[in-house]
Amino acid sequence: MLSTEGELETEWLQAAGLGSLAAPFQAGLEVTEAQLGEAVRPLPREQAAAVRRRVRRLNRTVRKRRAASRARKPDIRDVDSYPADTHSPVARTPSAPASRRVRLSPPAPALHSPPRAVHELFKPNDLHWADIASNTVSRTKSAVATPQPLSFEHKFNLDRQMLNNDEDWPEADSTVDIESVGESQLKKLTPLLWLQLTALFDKYSLPFHKRKSPKKKRKEEGAVFGVALETLLRKDMILWEETWSSVPAILRTISSSLRTKTMDEGLLRVPGNKHKLIERHWYSDRSDVEAALARASGHDLAAVFKRLLRSLPQPPLTQELMRLFYQTYSLSGSTQGLALNLLVLLLPAEQRATLREVLRLVAAITEHSHANKMSDHNVAMIIAPALFPPSLLIKSSDSLETQLATAANSCHVTEALMRWSDQLWKVPASLLAAAQRKPHQLRRNNHT
Repeated sequence: MLSTEGELETEWLQAAGLGSLAAPFQAGLEVTEAQLGEAVRPLPREQAAAVRRRVRRLNRTVRKRRAASRARKPDIRDVDSYPADTHSPVARTPSAPASRRVRLSPPAPALHSPPRAVHELFKPNDLHWADIASNTVSRTKSAVATPQPLSFEHKFNLDRQMLNNDEDWPEADSTVDIESVGESQLKKLTPLLWLQLTALFDKYSLPFHKRKSPKKKRKEEGAVFGVALETLLRKDMILWEETWSSVPAILRTISSSLRTKTMDEGLLRVPGNKHKLIERHWYSDRSDVEAALARASGHDLAAVFKRLLRSLPQPPLTQELMRLFYQTYSLSGSTQGLALNLLVLLLPAEQRATLREVLRLVAAITEHSHANKMSDHNVAMIIAPALFPPSLLIKSSDSLETQLATAANSCHVTEALMRWSDQLWKVPASLLAAAQRKPHQLRRNNHT
């Protein structure tokens, strides 16, 4: 969805708790240096720089609009002053800035390829890494001397080489779990998380665009499958008065049963079939369904779990934040871990709790990889389409190479989520301390 000029910056300032800087723009005024200085005075240098960049863009937009309004518009009375065989010299305004038009223009027709099915994208293939260098951001600066086969195995091995020298968590003293943070403190913390995340993205020149949530919600057709997490939780509360968990009961039940079957070889890969039983009887005969799931094979349980995740109207990473999660593929080591940590803390409670349940389950599966033959990157290939639905990331105009690169990058980020799963829920100690300070303390600390 295209945004009007200045809309992204305005929304960002409001999300960062700096709506006072967006108000002048909405009134057609520039933000003064005094207003800006007062707002950024309590902030660390990198966060303040991120705010200043966005305010400068808003001020430029205001000046551009003023200049356009001062320009003399064509008048109907001027028609006679032009020769009959000429048109009024009114310049056509491009629909987007030149730099953006270049990015949005589709590739040459020869490169077009219809979107591949999920099972075809998320699997090893025999294309060459050099073939996609021009279609995706390269995460290695040196050129590849000899073309190497593009497969998930090769890409994961390449990622590991980059990660080996940067594995220490940046804030080892962060011990507070996000679930233990009170509602009032969370409101103060959220703007700081946005500021810190934006400063990190700006530092590494990553695009920072929060996608708007769709205005029309997808129709929920089933009783369990294809139903939003919020709806499932509401049913749990109404039918069974379960309010203690932010993970729907059906997901918890399947996950719990599946943890007892983690030794089954090829778990998550081999298909199964128990979804009809759940769809028809979960809300009418829960105890019978739970007993049936306890007797089911690991492959049946895994198939149901995958289907539940992939049929969610809103992916666990949310449509608003999913592309920001995806952009972290350009980062490595603990820098990527910190970016993912900030994004996870910004997720709604239901999505965050569900993601946590998913990562706990896959950790239990990979712990027995010697028996089930499911390594980290094997599991990542299967879970990635549920976290990064190709329909939301891949365009019909993308070349086959770009589609494969997008799938591979999604798998890389999924594996990073698995690798940092113990730290993702911890609130950075520095941000927690900042959220607990009073405004006058922030200003005093900034000047000392």
